[in-house]
Amino acid sequence: MAEHSKAFFEKTDEGEVKKRQEAFTQFLVDAPTTAKLAEARKLLEVYSRVKSEEVLPHVIAIRNKAWKIDPFPCIGQFNFLDLSVSRSPFYPEVLERVKHGHKLLDLGCCLGCEIRAFVADGAPSENLYGSDINSHFLALGYDLFLDKSTLKSTFIAADLFASPSPLDSLNGQMNIVYAASVIHLFDRPGQKKVVQRITQLLVTEPDSICLGRQVGDNGT
Repeated sequence: MAEHSKAFFEKTDEGEVKKRQEAFTQFLVDAPTTAKLAEARKLLEVYSRVKSEEVLPHVIAIRNKAWKIDPFPCIGQFNFLDLSVSRSPFYPEVLERVKHGHKLLDLGCCLGCEIRAFVADGAPSENLYGSDINSHFLALGYDLFLDKSTLKSTFIAADLFASPSPLDSLNGQMNIVYAASVIHLFDRPGQKKVVQRITQLLVTEPDSICLGRQVGDNGT
């Protein structure tokens, strides 16, 4: 996985988007894998009430819109559909805590798929927060899940490193921070800053936790 500085993620003008589309063309696949689609299908059919035969074209249409907005590899490969949080050994505990009032922030939530997975499993949506640097991804999440009028979760478009930041309103308020495929996007100094920022968001209680998954190798 390539390491990037903060500046990489700030370049979202049309010219930069086109450059990324060209650079990441190899990550643009025609359709999600069977396993990945199976997870999304269950969520979309049960939570969003999308008809079975409409799930695949619906997902592809949303992915294509997201690719035009900002063509990251995770978009091209449909990785945003990966509901990895539900496979975490901590998921049952985290789900119960959110059900009982604890607040969870999905940091770098992209389209907010895993927030919807929590809601589908019984978590009150008002206890769930999502943040991403790209406001268009947050808006596209409503189009994917057809829940603009029903979801009570709070979504914040913010640069993780900005000061002041809209995220400041959450400082010391989150019991749980979920960060999947976020920390590894930055170079080593940036990764340290991400971890420091996460600690600022968490409540100062012994049971505060951060969980997620990242990509790494022996050289990092």
